Amino acid sequence: MGYFDTVIGQDTIKEQLTELVQRQVLPHSLLFYGESGLGKLDMAFGLASTLVGRPVFSSHKGHAYLEQTAEARLANGESQKKIDAEGLPLYMDKGDVFWLRPMKQTLKVEQWYSLLQDHLNVAGNGNRVVIVEDFHTANAIMANAMLKTIEEPPAYAVILLLAENPDILLPTITSRCVTLRLKPVSDEEMKDYLMHQMHVPDYQAEIEASFAQGNIGKAK
Repeated sequence: MGYFDTVIGQDTIKEQLTELVQRQVLPHSLLFYGESGLGKLDMAFGLASTLVGRPVFSSHKGHAYLEQTAEARLANGESQKKIDAEGLPLYMDKGDVFWLRPMKQTLKVEQWYSLLQDHLNVAGNGNRVVIVEDFHTANAIMANAMLKTIEEPPAYAVILLLAENPDILLPTITSRCVTLRLKPVSDEEMKDYLMHQMHVPDYQAEIEASFAQGNIGKAK
């Protein structure tokens, strides 16, 4: 199984990223954008896995990883309600891949400072990959805090930003990233996915593929 196998469609982007990694010329800052449900997070996980040579944050958008993390926090006496409402400032996979998710629907500057102080600015930890989910939820303080690192990224770090609409992001950030747009998948790819991975009957898969309009999230 390849690291990008959880990404449905988007073959051109997957091929481009694989070639850049193989040639060791991958940019240090990339922006994946497109509507919710097209697989931006899966794409980021796939690229991070390719860079470190192992699957990161489990498969299926990290759901298994998040469940394990919640269970570990419960074992430490933290309430499930708090876990669901806030999440963690930073999720880590073996100390070299980091995943920032919005807390209370917003990315907070404290999350970035924690990452910098405890991980990115620490020498000797090897290559590191940072995934920032729903970057469009970051306020100006968070975005400006990230700007300096994106302008002058450490040689050992790759930063992956995920957003729905790049037009609402700081131009100073988007101009320093290689931007890759995820597009709706074809009806044929959607039907194949529904039939072979979700086990939907042929006649039903064709109808659902049409209604999903190229969006895997809607199909699921």
